[in-house]
Amino acid sequence: MVSTRLAVALALGTTLCVAQTTTTTAAAASATPTCGLVGYDEGSELAYYGDSATAVYSSYSACSAQCDATSTCLSFAIDPSVACILYSVAAENNVVLSSTSPYTFFDKGGVCPTVTASSTAAPTSTGPVATPTCTGLVGYDAGGTNIGYYTDATSVTYAGCLALCDANSACLSFGLTSTPACILYDYVVEGNDISSPGSGNTFYDAGGACPTTASASSATTTVPTVTASPTCTGFVGYDAGGTNIGYYADAASATYSGCLALCDANAECLSFGVVAGPACILYNYTVEGNDVSSPGSGNTFYDAGGACPTTTTSASSTTVTTPVQTGAFANCPSNIVPYNVSNIVTPYTPCNSSYPYSACMSDTDGISSYCNLCGACTTTTCTTDADCGTGYACIENSACPVTGAATGAPVCLYMLAGGSDYGCYDALQLP
Repeated sequence: MVSTRLAVALALGTTLCVAQTTTTTAAAASATPTCGLVGYDEGSELAYYGDSATAVYSSYSACSAQCDATSTCLSFAIDPSVACILYSVAAENNVVLSSTSPYTFFDKGGVCPTVTASSTAAPTSTGPVATPTCTGLVGYDAGGTNIGYYTDATSVTYAGCLALCDANSACLSFGLTSTPACILYDYVVEGNDISSPGSGNTFYDAGGACPTTASASSATTTVPTVTASPTCTGFVGYDAGGTNIGYYADAASATYSGCLALCDANAECLSFGVVAGPACILYNYTVEGNDVSSPGSGNTFYDAGGACPTTTTSASSTTVTTPVQTGAFANCPSNIVPYNVSNIVTPYTPCNSSYPYSACMSDTDGISSYCNLCGACTTTTCTTDADCGTGYACIENSACPVTGAATGAPVCLYMLAGGSDYGCYDALQLP
């Protein structure tokens, strides 16, 4: 899997090395760890196995065995009973030490990594006791691609998120959201993020700098208040696939008024959906002639500005375009039933247990399979992950329609908000 950067770092910690009883020769898969580096990675992730559905992978022995079985894996990290992560580089040059991290890193075969100058480099920013010097900008981000998404308890604090941003050279701003989550961005707050008091999301520029909000907050003159309500029932069904231009899963965004505000503030937004995720999704096409009617789907779509869509064209196509299947993903092939996390069957692990269903696709690299909302596609075909841009993976059996290609042909899909923390994919604009 070609992952979005999980470049993470907190304040400098120390190496955890329990009394070592073995040498640095490869350990058997059934062995227990003797040492490791405690901290956060700097990127180069190959695959993520996590959540309760895949606890087997988050034991030392299982994760070590998974790395041994993966030719491109050079190191791995475990958060016991929570996650196993594989990397394409050795741990020595890919770890920022932090004694508060839940992750412990080992080289392939369980070899004990040594600390180098690279892995001891710590952020120069304020330590874990840092507190904000201003209230930040309260509102919503600008959409597009984030460069880091973290939901662990340490990261979702001001100090933790600040440290993560400071340790990532591409980070120009960060946000603490109501989910809760820490999100890193490659753009500044000013002129991009949208002011909306009551959203529950607060944004700061890199280094904890207080954003000047004049440009961003000016968007509030055209953004409906949080009490906005729909003037019609909207269009109930499924989206048309294709490209979405924004995905927001926080509680404030996943409402009619919150999603309307996000669409109104995005010049490219032509329609939006409040979906059963729950989530708010923005689109660069109108509802009419694109979205597919399906009463009971739990997803409702509106044109920009909250305009009530005329449904004649799209509704008329339902009898021929909506497959008959269980679950919430009508864009999946009718002969493939979406994986249900309450009835675990390979190859659909890992999947986030907060989603009642995942979908029907797998990575061509053979390392693992991933969940997908089956709501959006690209038309970029591929053979391996290397054919796709950074953050994309080559996914087969996605049911994304590609002219001249068979159904299920591998295409490049991008990770959902939440990144490899959830092991989920969805399609966004290719770079």
